[in-house]
Amino acid sequence: RGRVTGVAEKTIFKAALIFSSSFALMAYVFAYKECIMWLDAIILMPLIFLGMDKIIFDHKVSLFTVTLTAAIITNFYFGYIIGMFSGLIMLMLLMSPTLKTENKRFRILRQYAFGGTVSLMLSAFVTIPSYKSTLGVAKNSQFSYQPVYSASNFVVQLFRDNQVANNGLRAPIIFFGLV
Repeated sequence: RGRVTGVAEKTIFKAALIFSSSFALMAYVFAYKECIMWLDAIILMPLIFLGMDKIIFDHKVSLFTVTLTAAIITNFYFGYIIGMFSGLIMLMLLMSPTLKTENKRFRILRQYAFGGTVSLMLSAFVTIPSYKSTLGVAKNSQFSYQPVYSASNFVVQLFRDNQVANNGLRAPIIFFGLV
């Protein structure tokens, strides 16, 4: 659509193709390929950012609201992390020199806040019980700082084929993207 001033539409298309492919092929997705429950919010993240684009350029908040709500409902933890990340991205976009007037920035911020608030209200049946259940976790849990991986085990975990099935340590999955 050529929304960025001075940049050809072909360049935007090529950049979108490169970055969407790198997003889909990143090491995180491959490391968690057996943990499907973690991928729902990651799959919705590009749609959330497209919804933010629609807020800025088309003045429509519905795609952002629906996809952020779906991300929070399908995976509460990643949903609110993506929500906070989208807030940081929106602040960065609001500082863009293409948004010339303060009035336009305020309208975008108001629409973004409205969409996020509606999204939180629509997903309240997930967020409120999750919040209440986490209140008692610190009181009932035992935490130790014992190392989980030795140096040799860490290297083996980087190149393991099926980490979820082989992760009898009950520790986080390690993937090469961390290095």
